[in-house]
Amino acid sequence: MQLSASAQAEVFSALRPLLDEGQRRALAGEVAPALGRGGIAQVAELAGMGRKTLSAGVAEVGAGVKPSS
Repeated sequence: MQLSASAQAEVFSALRPLLDEGQRRALAGEVAPALGRGGIAQVAELAGMGRKTLSAGVAEVGAGVKPSS
């Protein structure tokens, strides 16, 4: 299922107050690679986070780091 950019932005906006920084980074880090080329830039913009932060999230997810609950 494909979500429009505005729908993706709404999802990140709705979840933002419910997740701590590590959880937001992990969520974005899981989503960005699934979008393929340009996914980091796209998700960073939609989630309102820096590309460096999101790149760190992608690396953490790849390394198996789990966000604390």
